[in-house]
Amino acid sequence: MELDEALFFLGDFGLYQTIIYVLICVSGQFTQAWHMLSMAFLGGLPEHHCKVPEGLYLNHSVPSSLVDGRVVYSQCSMYKNVSIDNSTVPCEDGWEYSFQSTIVTEWDLVCVKSALVETSESVFMAGVMVGSLVFGQLSDHFGRLRVWLVSIWLQIVFGVGAAFAQDYYSFTILRFITGALEQGVDIVSYVMATEMFSPARRSFAGVLTTLFWASGIMSLALLAYLLPNWRHLQLLISLFNVIALPYWWVIPESSRWLVSRGRIGEAEEILQKVARFNNKAVPSPMLVSGGGTGKNEIDHTGHQGPDVTPITPGSTGEKDLHMSGSSGASTERKNILDLFRTPRLRKFTLIMMFVWYVYATML
Repeated sequence: MELDEALFFLGDFGLYQTIIYVLICVSGQFTQAWHMLSMAFLGGLPEHHCKVPEGLYLNHSVPSSLVDGRVVYSQCSMYKNVSIDNSTVPCEDGWEYSFQSTIVTEWDLVCVKSALVETSESVFMAGVMVGSLVFGQLSDHFGRLRVWLVSIWLQIVFGVGAAFAQDYYSFTILRFITGALEQGVDIVSYVMATEMFSPARRSFAGVLTTLFWASGIMSLALLAYLLPNWRHLQLLISLFNVIALPYWWVIPESSRWLVSRGRIGEAEEILQKVARFNNKAVPSPMLVSGGGTGKNEIDHTGHQGPDVTPITPGSTGEKDLHMSGSSGASTERKNILDLFRTPRLRKFTLIMMFVWYVYATML
């Protein structure tokens, strides 16, 4: 049977697939929502006004106005010399904040520096853009699992570094790197999660990943409430993924990627491991070559027909499977330009780009 049929034969969302799927989505989707939206709390802007020199009263030193029946003090100016005239100057002694422990209060990113908070987030998203262009190609070349885990481990390092940043510029640079790595974790995890399943369940598996993402968004507010200090919050969202450190020995490489690279024997080992874990009787080997697309070799009830040839490393059957378009394997290297080569692909690509643009503007 071909790979898609083998995945169907193993049973979509069996116990093994479900466990691996959850592990991938927790580290690859749930936690990445934290990184993507954390600036709302890391860079929270409290009410503020100029710090008043000792011995002076606030209402005598800072201009104020009445807004909806409430006295609101100027955020960026104070009286130069209230005993002489009402001329004002920028805050000279810093600011007083209604709450502390954000990057705004620590580095006084208000008034003329207020744009730096949004700039830091824009730099993070620039990192996301760079990562989205790089990590998909890397995972195609070096393997899903390897690129995904390296991205997670590096994100932990640079995320923790951001929590200990001593100035705005160090923090922003580290956030750029974290943003790029976010795509190495997010995009590759989505591919890994969907490639585990047969075509009949692949779309459902992809949609289900959004539940983990949404859960991450909802939990972030609670984390920010429990950890009001921005450094503590940044540490938590970065260190949570230490649970992924042993994943190299737990989560298998994508069998689809292995087949696409001609590593049929390794793909067969993974499929047999899944079958043993799920206590499912399967032929050995599962990946076989026959005539045509493989639909005649095995039906979806698990009955194997005649004229099937086991695939062994170096055999003609291995070459047939590797080169078969229906199995999704190809030795030809692809790049992003291939998404625009045919009218059908061009249409789907442009639609997805537009949908993603609209989604991103809503974040």
